[in-house]
Amino acid sequence: MTEVEVTILNWEKYHPRKDVSNPSWLRLQNRMWNDSQFFAFAAEELWVWICLLSIASQKQSPVIGFSLEWLSQESKAKVKVIEITLEKLTRNGCVT
Repeated sequence: MTEVEVTILNWEKYHPRKDVSNPSWLRLQNRMWNDSQFFAFAAEELWVWICLLSIASQKQSPVIGFSLEWLSQESKAKVKVIEITLEKLTRNGCVT
């Protein structure tokens, strides 16, 4: 299994309520789907990004660790798509 650790940069933007200890939601801008920052992202790659944000929200931490194979199974995205998405997110300054 390929284990990775990702840090969501600017996590506060997606997690504005520090007083909620177990949120069932996260914040997404309603323009995210056509934001120029994500212009080169395929729909499946945007889905992977949303999955990463959801994992971070559940863990209440901008730093998340997971196996690529697990995320592939849970998100229904191929491992290669996840790897490409992580590369794009890194170049865009969304994750490290």
